[in-house]
Amino acid sequence: MVLLAASDTGASNSDRLTNLDNSAPGCALTFRVSGAIIGATITLYAGATAIGSATAIGAETDVTTDGATTLASGVYSITATQTASGKLASAASPAISVTIDIAAPSLLAAVSRKVHGSVGAFDQSLNLNPLANPTVEPRRNGPTQLLFTFNKAVAATDGALGANEFTLTNATYVSATLIASNLTLNLTNIVDQSRVTVVLNGLNDVAGNALTGTNAIRIRALYGDANQSGTVSLGDLQAVKNSMSQPLSAANFLCDLNLTGTITLGDMQAAKNASSHTVPLSGGSGGGLVVLGALSAAPITPATTLGEALGAPALAWSSNGDEVWSPTIAPDGSGAAWSGSIGNLSVSWVETTVMGPGTLTFQWKVSSELDGDFLTFSVDGVKQPGCISGEAGWQTLAFTIPTGAHRLTWTYAKNRALAVGFDAGWLRQVGYQRTP
Repeated sequence: MVLLAASDTGASNSDRLTNLDNSAPGCALTFRVSGAIIGATITLYAGATAIGSATAIGAETDVTTDGATTLASGVYSITATQTASGKLASAASPAISVTIDIAAPSLLAAVSRKVHGSVGAFDQSLNLNPLANPTVEPRRNGPTQLLFTFNKAVAATDGALGANEFTLTNATYVSATLIASNLTLNLTNIVDQSRVTVVLNGLNDVAGNALTGTNAIRIRALYGDANQSGTVSLGDLQAVKNSMSQPLSAANFLCDLNLTGTITLGDMQAAKNASSHTVPLSGGSGGGLVVLGALSAAPITPATTLGEALGAPALAWSSNGDEVWSPTIAPDGSGAAWSGSIGNLSVSWVETTVMGPGTLTFQWKVSSELDGDFLTFSVDGVKQPGCISGEAGWQTLAFTIPTGAHRLTWTYAKNRALAVGFDAGWLRQVGYQRTP
């Protein structure tokens, strides 16, 4: 006796694994019984329970179960007897073992895995709840390797695991591997500041049951967002700074934004360069994300040039030092420029040249080591009164510029020790009015 291929829904047509449980006519199983006597009644048994019968029409006869006696998931010993007219039932045939499996596979967990230099791989758990905001992946190049864990072994529906098993948004398929209940998916071309969506649409278990429950994940790819708020801000720089020089661990690995295995000034610079980048929680591409709450206001976008950030685009600006100044959003939400992320005994300056006579005004602030790291203003290399350090709020200064061409320089400089606050200076609303 054999289970016919049409009833064998497993990985092969002969493994006697099926998701048909005989609970309804559409879930009946068909067996081929050999050695039958034409006209005899063939009865099938699962253990001691009769599950169907048919009249033999030849030495080999196909018998379909009754489609009413439910067989719960498990392993069954299937036998057959035949009863010829006027005779007693024969002894049971040799048994065959059939496994019924009607439990659908489901996704238990998913992570974004990235390798941090020689320290090794760290996994970021991903939110599987379709009604919640997607997890932010702040590390370089976004979610390039995803690992999925299912409650049971799964396989490709078409028998060949490949791109057809996935629907992707804002990413490109590279490869995938399946080992029992663990799937690894490799991606490339991740679009930063986007919602990456992965839909698993071509997987079932080895019995042929389709994946149920959550079959998609959504991830916000946002390089620099170490605190996973959805917008790169000063809070991310502070998070990175607080973890600098600490060994990489499960508690701080997201601060290693550039994946070197060490949290350094380079990670602060990465967050700084991405300042105010954001991923919208609704609208755009991303597979129909449901948003639990709307943003209170659209984030301010930093200026694209130093001149615009400083409020003086008509002046010619340059920046130099160990790191350059760049446009940003200041802690109070206003547009400004700020100093580069520098280490001890380093400087970062921004400057322009004006023709005097005239009057210069500007606003500046600093967050640094008090009486250690200073923001200064110089005219032709000569420091002017009023340098600031510590936690200084916005201050407005005015200077009279004498006749002739003069170089105006704002410099943030660090001493040989300590990093306090945001370790940066800010400058905005620069105005220059020539005197007739």
